[in-house]
Amino acid sequence: MVRAACDSVIYHSAIFKQRSSAVRSTLTLILALLSLAGCTVNPVTGQSEFALIGDEAVIQQGVAAYAPLQQQGGGLYTVDPAVTEYVQGITMRLTEVSDAPLDYDIVVLNDSTPNAWALPGGKLAVNRGLLLALENEAELAAVIGHEIIHAAARHGGRRTNRNLVLQGLIMFADVASEESEFRDQLMGGAGTAAQAISQGYSRSDEMMADEYGMEYMRRAGYDPAAAVALQEKFVELSGDHRSNLLERLFASHPPSRDRVRRNRETLARLGSGGEIGQTRYEKALEYLRAKQPAYKAFDRGTQLLAAGEYDAAFASARRAISLEPKEARFYGLMGEIHLARGQFRDAHLSFDSALKRDDAFYLYYLGRGHAYAGLGQQTNARNDFQRSGELLPNSDASSGLGRLALAAGDVAEAKSRFRQAVQLGGDNGEAAQAFLRLDIADAPGTYIQTVGSVSPSNGAVIGLISNRTDLAIADVVIEFRAFRDGRQITRQVRIPKLAAKGRVSIQSGWTFSEQSPIGNLNVRAVAASVD
Repeated sequence: MVRAACDSVIYHSAIFKQRSSAVRSTLTLILALLSLAGCTVNPVTGQSEFALIGDEAVIQQGVAAYAPLQQQGGGLYTVDPAVTEYVQGITMRLTEVSDAPLDYDIVVLNDSTPNAWALPGGKLAVNRGLLLALENEAELAAVIGHEIIHAAARHGGRRTNRNLVLQGLIMFADVASEESEFRDQLMGGAGTAAQAISQGYSRSDEMMADEYGMEYMRRAGYDPAAAVALQEKFVELSGDHRSNLLERLFASHPPSRDRVRRNRETLARLGSGGEIGQTRYEKALEYLRAKQPAYKAFDRGTQLLAAGEYDAAFASARRAISLEPKEARFYGLMGEIHLARGQFRDAHLSFDSALKRDDAFYLYYLGRGHAYAGLGQQTNARNDFQRSGELLPNSDASSGLGRLALAAGDVAEAKSRFRQAVQLGGDNGEAAQAFLRLDIADAPGTYIQTVGSVSPSNGAVIGLISNRTDLAIADVVIEFRAFRDGRQITRQVRIPKLAAKGRVSIQSGWTFSEQSPIGNLNVRAVAASVD
């Protein structure tokens, strides 16, 4: 199959001469990508697979993404280090029987959502919430074994390769449809396909992770029947609309009756029997289960804060702290509530308390940075925003740094930070507007569209001016340039106000005639500002 795919590429290169130059250039780029491709052997199945990106590059991507994804996932659960040690011990037991000699690592994330994930290179994570949703060590081994297969079989890398192929197809569609009235529909369809294929693992990947994960359980001495029982439980819960917390897990690992059937077939082949580890699991999770009411109060407080119910959120945060005073997340929530109320000094104290318990989570530095900014302590605010961005590049920290730079009169730094905030995403539009306000003076033509023409009725040379932004623009200066009688002529016209998304027609004061023709007409915006 791999050889057939390569032969197909060679065959289709023969039709390039029938394409336009732009299409040929794009297809040449795609072929260049394919020429770098090769075949790799899946260490789990032993089968050859086609890959645009080699194993080492994919592993490096996984390693690079590991720390940021831990930050996005709520940071590390640190209150009871014994829990992480226990999970790591089970993982080591499974990786010792793995077919891929990767540098495996696993962390427990401080998130109530039942979820687990794997990155290329053997970087794994399970959420605190998933540990509480499981019943015994064998079920946890089933989850970890499943994720080890995703990592060992390079399923994340395969998704990357599929996305690269689709991006190449989209690039081809973009060029090939430039002269087609169906361009928008075609691009919309291709984009949707790319988005769909990049979400979660494929059905075949999930089946493989189930089957070989159970094989690893058997090799490590666990009862693979626990994997079947767990999948049956997930299928039942997937039909329960009350189990919203499981939606993230099911989005990337969708349960199904077909998976249960296949797992039963695998169990029949492997045979049941092995360790369940019920007592060990209960003992390892004893402290965390005892503190579950505190985390429920925290989750409730987070929801109330998002809804703007500050008093109720504050009460929930206080209850969480009273039940578990060692948890940094609870003090962080208290700080966020104080920030929302504009209580910067109290917010500063709360984030200080959080950082004393966990100094490696980006959100506490971000919150304290906002508190410092509110107190007028710009140097401290800048340091905390920078530290937050080091732990997890985020638009909020970049916007904060942009505002500080602007207040200090450093426009270039402010623009750089606001641009970074927009590129990072997650911004509510504030950074985009701030960047536009600064950039429009330097590059008005980027935001103001100009078209020059001659009126057929009287020969007047006019300019059609369009504001491409959602902001009103002021002091717009439009420059007309042309050649008449062998010399260049120039005229500028000022527009006091140009409404958001507005369009106007302006007169240059010139008239075209056969006796006095005008050539090489050019109209451009040379100045503008935003109030």
